This record gives sequence, structure tokens and C-alpha cells, in this order.
Amino acid sequence: MLVIASVLASTIVAEGIVRYIDGLPLFAAPLPENVGKAVTAEQRDEVPLAAGVSRDWSFDHPPPLPNRGEPSAERQRLFIEVRDHPPTHGPFQNAIHNTAGSARERAWVMLQQLIPVIERRLASGAWPKPLAKETPPLPTFMPRRIAVDCEKP
Repeated sequence: MLVIASVLASTIVAEGIVRYIDGLPLFAAPLPENVGKAVTAEQRDEVPLAAGVSRDWSFDHPPPLPNRGEPSAERQRLFIEVRDHPPTHGPFQNAIHNTAGSARERAWVMLQQLIPVIERRLASGAWPKPLAKETPPLPTFMPRRIAVDCEKP
């Protein structure tokens, strides 16, 4: 509780200091838009410009791009479909980061790449390989009989 009170008091004091420095009213909420602190033309002209830059560029609207126009009906339909169905599932998941969906998607892509290899090896007879000659199990895995006397306590 003491931490919350401390953070709250610090925030209030910091806000008051910033408002005082900026010349804003201390108890106004919400703050007024522009309280006489607008940049004048003289102040703006004091800022140096890079070579070849005109101040008028800030006040002009750029001309329309030549490649812009009305989208076709098909593109507009696709835009609306994508907008109305955000990619929370399906084939448009984040395949880069390690999430459950991206791991499934990477596995699906890998399977699609492996299927032709598997089909070629099955068709050529390279798979399945014939079994090797029967070998005895390793000694550590040899079955053994353990006698247990159930009569003794």
C-alpha cells in the first residue's frame, strides 16, 4: 500500500512540476489545446534549413502519385474479405516466430517437401530396405530369469 501511495504522490508532483515549467494551469483537466505557446514565424525562421530545402514544403500538399487510382472491384472485394477475417487461424499465421501455429505450419511445409522424396524412393525400390540378418540382442538387453522365493518373509 505504501508503494502505491508513493508512486501516486510522485506522479502528481511530477505532473505539477511539468505543468509549472510549461506555463500550463495546474488544476485544469483536460489541458487546454494551445495556451499561447504557438511557434511564431520568427521563431520558425530561426531554425536553420538544409541546403536545397524550402520552408514552403511544409505547407504544400504533395501531388497525387501517378500509379494511384481507384482499385478494381476484385481488389476491393479481397481487401474487405481480409479486413473482415483477420489472420487468427488458417494458412496466414506467423511462420517465423516459435508459436504453436507456426510450428504446425513449418511442419506442413516440410511434409509437402518430403512427400515427393518418399514417393520416389518407394517407386525405385530403395525403400523399404530389406531387413538385416537376425542379430542377437545386446547383453544388457538379453532376457534372463530371476528366481524369487515367495516363501521367505
